[in-house]
This record gives sequence, structure tokens and C-alpha cells, in this order.
Amino acid sequence: MRKKLNCWEALKCNQTKCPAYRIKDTECWLISGTLCNNKMQDEYIFKIELCLNCEVFNKNLTISSAKETLRISSHQLTEYFSKFSEHKNKVESLNKKLANAINDTQSSAQILHNSIDFLSDATFVIDKNKKVIAWNKAIEDLTGVKKADIIGKGDYAYAVPIYGHRKPLLVDIINAPNEEVEKQYNIIERKSNAILGETYIPSFRDGKGIYLWDSASSIFDKDGNQIGAIESIRDITEYKETEKMLMDIYEKLRLWANNLEQTTRDLSVLNEVGEQMQSCAGIEDVYVVISQTMQRLFPSFSGCIYMLNDSKNLLVSVITWGESLRSKETFKPSQCMALISNRLHVSETGKNGLRCRHLLKGFSGNFICIPLSAQGESIGLLHLQIEKEQLPFSDMEMTESRQLLIMTLSEHISLSLYNIKLRDKLRYQAIRDPLTGLFNRRYMEETMVRELQRANRKNSTVGVIIFDIDHFKRFNDTFGHAAGDTMLREIASFIKSHIRMEDIASRYGGEEFLITMPDASFETTKERAEKLRQEVKKLIVLHRRKPLGAVTLSFGVAVYPTHAQKWEALIKAADKALYKAKAEGRDKVVVAE
Repeated sequence: MRKKLNCWEALKCNQTKCPAYRIKDTECWLISGTLCNNKMQDEYIFKIELCLNCEVFNKNLTISSAKETLRISSHQLTEYFSKFSEHKNKVESLNKKLANAINDTQSSAQILHNSIDFLSDATFVIDKNKKVIAWNKAIEDLTGVKKADIIGKGDYAYAVPIYGHRKPLLVDIINAPNEEVEKQYNIIERKSNAILGETYIPSFRDGKGIYLWDSASSIFDKDGNQIGAIESIRDITEYKETEKMLMDIYEKLRLWANNLEQTTRDLSVLNEVGEQMQSCAGIEDVYVVISQTMQRLFPSFSGCIYMLNDSKNLLVSVITWGESLRSKETFKPSQCMALISNRLHVSETGKNGLRCRHLLKGFSGNFICIPLSAQGESIGLLHLQIEKEQLPFSDMEMTESRQLLIMTLSEHISLSLYNIKLRDKLRYQAIRDPLTGLFNRRYMEETMVRELQRANRKNSTVGVIIFDIDHFKRFNDTFGHAAGDTMLREIASFIKSHIRMEDIASRYGGEEFLITMPDASFETTKERAEKLRQEVKKLIVLHRRKPLGAVTLSFGVAVYPTHAQKWEALIKAADKALYKAKAEGRDKVVVAE
């Protein structure tokens, strides 16, 4: 026995009052055939025409329900009207109408389904009651849900295969404000009555995340009434992964380009610094170049250059830069981790690391120490630091490339400082007497020529004092040459502390010394010699903790241009005065004739 269906079930209709009956009915009269029994034929035909013209019937019709309903109705009508020959013409006309309706309905629905199935994007269609009326093969492949299992279902059933639970999709919020749509979709674009959006589902089917690009639009009838909506879904996960990969590559290339640009600038600075250091006249100039360079390359950092003293047991700050350097001015090499390990030492906030003991209490920032060495000799330390609240070590400030830069820079600094020290040492040896530290005779002669020329231009004077140690040979024979060397060093030290800054003291030879006094008059030169003669008697010279006895000096004085016009003659005149002082009993000051 054929199962009877409710009208709204057979036609997927949610109406509770049939427009044809105008009352609530529990059976579909087209299927049940109840009107076929003892009912007027005209009324039956009239009811069929009402149903075919019914808006609910037509708009909610699916291909399966329409085909089945019309097939059964046609069959029943044929049986019924075969009993009433007088109505044959009407039956033929009505069958033709039903056939056309079936064909029209079947053709329209089939075209819709064929078109949707042909789409490569996962696509489904819902009616105005949010029931699925089309579900193509692409969405079957995407969700794993077959068409037969989803067609006709409502209450957001189409969201379950995608999100795992019922919720509105893009087709349901087409007309919602953008702020509502953006709660679920990342990219919003509206075109006419269509809307496009991108969403990410963290867990989809196999538990993996998936990116979906959705487009949805409303479907309207010929009168402009919305009768449903269609949504297409495209899996863009591979595209997004490729996009991310390309973005990562782009970011790496950007960083690489920035690093390359920074490296180029740094190399330019290094070349510039190298040239500046080579042109420095002295080590103080090198310190200034280092300070300016470090502030240029690492503007956020404070820093300091430490140099080892001659005994190699103490580091002394020679130049600092930055706002607030929190490190000792002097400390022992054992207080710096970089000098202990003889390699770069970096300490960063939040990371376990050994802290150098030359840092002052209260410093909580980051720092870096780089040993300075050249030709296998340790000469000092480069120290940089930054307070925690200013700027932590970051990729911008202290990347590996920046550390490499500072290492390269430290090598430049080390080599420059070493060369300057070596140059100064050689220069010192070239112009200084190794025993007393006073200028040697060669430097004295060069200086004398220069000072006489300058005095001549300025119409000024130059005083010369020559003196030697009385009875030095006897002193040497009595106490030995080591004691004699001690005496010479003490006399040299005595001279340095009793002359003007502009005066030039030199060891003339043996136990003889010469003092050149630029811009000194005859009276000033003579007074200086007399004061030296008197003061030296107060000098106590110890050798091996034993006093060597009283010391006296004999002096000869001459002044340019009073006593001579050339430096050789000036020195000769002063030397003759010295011999005269010695001949007259020593411990005297004699002025040249």
C-alpha cells in the first residue's frame, strides 16, 4: 500500500495551511487520490491547476519530489478519467500541462545541478528556508558528505561537515554588517549582492588546519524576491602555505638586503676609520677616532677603551663615551671574563652568563668585552654596555654580523694602537737616551737649529746651560758602574723637575748634560743654573738602600745671540765656560766670554 505523505513533507514545504485548500490538511491530495473517489471532476481539475500555480509548490520544488508527485498524479488522473470519457479532452490537455511542468521543472533543476557539478569549487545551494537543494561533487570531495545525505536538510546542517557543528556560514550572513562578518572571516569584499571572505579552520576532517576562500550570493526570482543563496568554497591552504613560504623568503631577502646594506656601510666606516687611524699623529688622536667611530656604529651603547700598564698587571681607562658608563676606571685583568678566556664575552639580560667584576654595582644591563691584542701581545680591552631600560640586545643592535663587525673593528683598533705604541717607542728610542730618559745629543742638535731659527725670526734669545757631575770618575771607581748609572738617572730626574715645560733637557755625553731654554734671557739662564747648583746639593741618592754621598755640579752658561750666532759656536762657548768652572774648583756657575 502506497505511503501517504504530508504536503509540506513531499514538497519540502514548511507551510501549515495549503494555499489550494485554504485550510490545514494532513495529506497531500495530489498523492493520496482522495479526490478521485466520488468527487466532481471539475473540482479535481480545478484543484490541480491551483496546485500547479501555487507559489509554495513551485518555489520549494525539488527535482525528486516534483517528479514523483507529478508522476503519481498523472497516473491517478489517467485511471480516473478513463472512467469518464466525456472528459477525455480535458484529461489530454491536463496531461500535456503536467508533462510540460515535469519537463520544465526537471530541465531547470537538471541544468542547475549540472552547472554546479561542473564547477571545480565546492558549491552548495540553499533555499530561503535554509535547506540544501544542491550539493556538487567538489563539496562531496571536500567534506566527505554525499549529496544524498545532505539534500533537503536544514538547520545549518551544511555547516557541520566543515566546522563540526551547526553555525551560520557566509550564505547566512550575506546581508549582515561587515563587523559581524569579520568575526568569522578575515578578508571581506563585497560585489553587488555577493560577498567574499577568507577563513581558517584549525581542525578539519583529518585534524589539520585549512584555509578556505568563500564566495556567496543571494538568489532572486523574477520579481526580485530572495528565494535562496549559493556559496562556493575553495581550499586555499596550499596557496596560503606557498604565500607564507614566499613571505618568509621575502622577509629573509629583505633582512639579507638590509644586512648587506648595513655591512656595506660598516665596511665603508671601517675603511674610513683605518685611514683616519693611519693619519693620527699620536695615540691620543687614535683614542678620539675610536670614540667617534663607536658612537657612530653603536649609538645606544656607552663604552670605554682600557690599556694595560707597562707592568701588565692593571688596566687603565684611557677614553670613555656615552652617557653613563658603569665600569671601574682601573682593574686587574683577572676581573674581566674576556681577558681570562682571551675571547669576546657577551652578557645578555635574562640569559645565564658570567658577569665581569669590573662592572659597578647596580648595573643590570647588557655588555660586551673584546680583548685588544696584536702580534700575540695583549694591550688592552674594548668594553661596551647598555642599560636594561634603554635598549636590550636585539637583532638591530647586536646580531652575529654586528658582533663580527665589532670583532673586526677591535682588530683595527688593536693594530692601530700597537703600531702607534711601537712608533712612539721607536721614536722615543731614536730621540731619547735609554739610561736617563732625557733627549739624546742628536735630538738636541736638531732642536737647537730649530730654536735658533725661531729666535732669529722673533728677535728673541735662547739660553744654553752645560753641566756635569763633579768627580764622577772617582765616584764610579769607588761605588761601581751600577751606582754610577743610578746617579745619572737621579740627576736626570732632578733636572726634569727643575726646568720649565718649554725647556729641553738632554744628555750631552757621559756625565755631561745640556739644557736648551727658548726665549730665556741672559739673567734668566744664569739664575736657573745657579738654582740648579744649589738645589742639587739637597739630593740624596741611594744605591742598594745606601746613600752615595753629596753631589755637586759645575755649570757653563751661554746665550744666543750674545755669545754666538750659530748653534755649534754657542755650545762651544758654554762648554768653555764649564771647563773654566771646573778649573776654578768646581761647584760653580761660569758665564761664557
